[in-house]
Amino acid sequence: MRTVLLSLTLAVLAAGAGGCTAVLGGGRPAAPVLVGADLALTGTGSPLGTVFGNALRLRAAQLNRQGLLDGRRLELRLRDNRSDPQVAAANLAELAADPAVTAIVSGACGPCAAGAAARLDEHRTSTISLAAGDQVVEPVGQRRHLFQLGPRAGDDADLLATGLARAGAGTVGLVTTADAGYPGGGYGRAGLREMTAAADRTGLQIVLHEQVTVADPASAVAAAEAIARWRPDPPPGQPFSPPPGEASGPDAVVIWTPPAEAAQLATGLRQAGYPGELHLDAIAAGQLHLPDAALSGATLVFTDTPVADQLIAATPAAAARQTWFRDYLAQYGGYHAQASWAADAISLIVDAIRRTDLANPAGRRHPVDRDTLRDKLESTRRLDGLTGLIRYTADQHSGLHPGSLTTLTASAGRWHLTR
Repeated sequence: MRTVLLSLTLAVLAAGAGGCTAVLGGGRPAAPVLVGADLALTGTGSPLGTVFGNALRLRAAQLNRQGLLDGRRLELRLRDNRSDPQVAAANLAELAADPAVTAIVSGACGPCAAGAAARLDEHRTSTISLAAGDQVVEPVGQRRHLFQLGPRAGDDADLLATGLARAGAGTVGLVTTADAGYPGGGYGRAGLREMTAAADRTGLQIVLHEQVTVADPASAVAAAEAIARWRPDPPPGQPFSPPPGEASGPDAVVIWTPPAEAAQLATGLRQAGYPGELHLDAIAAGQLHLPDAALSGATLVFTDTPVADQLIAATPAAAARQTWFRDYLAQYGGYHAQASWAADAISLIVDAIRRTDLANPAGRRHPVDRDTLRDKLESTRRLDGLTGLIRYTADQHSGLHPGSLTTLTASAGRWHLTR
């Protein structure tokens, strides 16, 4: 019950609440709580890294206004890994070794976080990775201080396959990232693996798999043309079906790529005459307003946060999502779907620190004990965050509950909840 109450406290943004500064004996202000972050602020990964950085700053400012850390201020130390895994490893090692750093947020590079797991364990520094994928934090026994908050391939694939089967699709084309060129390396392979398994469970047939390279529009064009040219084997005795030159393609296409590549694929498919349905994985979620009309009618697996302004705020958590949506929109001039992952990482750390304080009231103004913080993160049973319901256990360090996922549909230039 205590965890739930603290989570509800985090979910309610205290409008206009002013934080106070705690003062120790002798008039010294309490030391701030320092959270480090390793993000791709430049290089090929910078579009998403910049979104994460913006979200961290905004959420830290919101939580500081609420004064949830007993008057201590939450401060950020952002490190740019320049979209280079070696720089990311160095950044994570530096942050983990600094005793002033309470916890770390790691960006979209899953292999970077996984590769640093031993160093994180050595320094007992809890780290929340925002990378997509199922294997960032596994095996948990060898990555005790590594937690994950991001799209999970298996959960996304299940919902995609269910939607495809419900829509009557029989044949499916799948487009994933070529992992060697994507900072979240491994997610393309996970997409192929999990979509194949989900298709088998639902009676779908994946008839072709194409790969695209991030920041290479030509690869998206080639993949789109290959899909549009695909035709089923003709019935016995017929030389072709349909007539040569007529676009056919599979019944539907699943796009498992970042937003820019998803838009390029959609445009390429429509220009090639492909008439079928487009279904997007969560990593394809990007800006609120869609860049290309070719995505009209497409569906996206995500949570309902990007459409928070269209929903009735019937709960404190729903109200908090609406406030977050409006504040981000006002601060940065637009909303990006992936922003809430980073915001929830900060909320998780603050929630765990508050529960650490309750466990050790006498030490609440001293540096947070890293072992206790890790245990409190792992015991997060129900935090209704800005992205959705988050839960960790000793065996599960990947936090988003699959029940938080839903399906959105593109229309009138933005995403809407599928009705």
